[in-house]
Amino acid sequence: MRKIVASLLCLFLPVTAVAELDCIVPTREEGYNARQPGSEAVRRAARSIEAIVKRNATFMAGNEPVRVRTSISYYGDSAAAASVITTAYNKKAWVGGGCQVSQFADRGGGLADGQIAVYINDPDAMLGGRVGDSELPARLAPRRAADLAGFPLYVRGDNAADALMMMSSSGEQPWTPVTIAEALDWREREIVKREADWQQQSASRGRGEAQLRAAYENMIKMDPASADKMRAKMERDLAKLRADEARAYDQSNDAVARTREAFDKYRASFSASQLREQATISGAAYMGVIQRVDDPKGRPIVQVGSSNAKADPQRIRLLVIPQHSVATDEDHEWQVASRQALDYAAIAALLHR
Repeated sequence: MRKIVASLLCLFLPVTAVAELDCIVPTREEGYNARQPGSEAVRRAARSIEAIVKRNATFMAGNEPVRVRTSISYYGDSAAAASVITTAYNKKAWVGGGCQVSQFADRGGGLADGQIAVYINDPDAMLGGRVGDSELPARLAPRRAADLAGFPLYVRGDNAADALMMMSSSGEQPWTPVTIAEALDWREREIVKREADWQQQSASRGRGEAQLRAAYENMIKMDPASADKMRAKMERDLAKLRADEARAYDQSNDAVARTREAFDKYRASFSASQLREQATISGAAYMGVIQRVDDPKGRPIVQVGSSNAKADPQRIRLLVIPQHSVATDEDHEWQVASRQALDYAAIAALLHR
């Protein structure tokens, strides 16, 4: 009787999936040819990182049956950067024909339970939103948050859980502060462009009236009677057009002039030493017109340091490892445990000191 009851319970009780590795999907490499001269060091580092991640037993076991694949993308100037993303895919991503996953496996939809990503020689991976222009390609600076395994953690946005670990061969930050002077130059370039656009726009003043009169002259040639009837209406329309145009011109001209006046006063308010301080950006405005670049409550802005931009591509000088996971995600605890079990010392050993 007990055997019968046990058998019935097995039929009706839910089956709990056992965490295990189903198989390892062949590694996918994309981007520039990583075997070309000058990029061998990056490829060796990427492959070493892949091996280190796959030695992480906690991650490889998954939170349920998983197939694991590493995707390596090579990019950047001088073929010097790469991303190494190892992902654990659940059964919804699996396809037949051997150890494979769907071609859409990385497009969301709950097909993956988690991943471990490492970015090589990519300072932009550490930085926040883009600001500035082509002459000043600036970014919002990340904030120092804490340490993990002896390495600093930074946060790019407002979410404290969205942290990134930084490993640097020099121990220095791979970015440099944007000064108030540089930020003011950027703002002035915007104003100069606006002034030029306004000059071009104001040069077309009266064009609408000229077009109406040209249409009237053509009508006189084609249909004098109809042209005579529309003359009075045209004159009324022209009077309104002139008034509207004059009002719009005065408003725009005043706005451009006020912006220039406010900016010149704003720039003149800084001493030489203040101009060398780090710029910040926020929604605050000077005289209600000029966006401030010195707001103490604003976000500091930075740009990638010139030493990093010109660095030897054969040197592995920076590694960035995201630590983000959603606390309400059913895989959150496994993701956290996987990152805690990662051999950070082995990854850091890949840096060229």
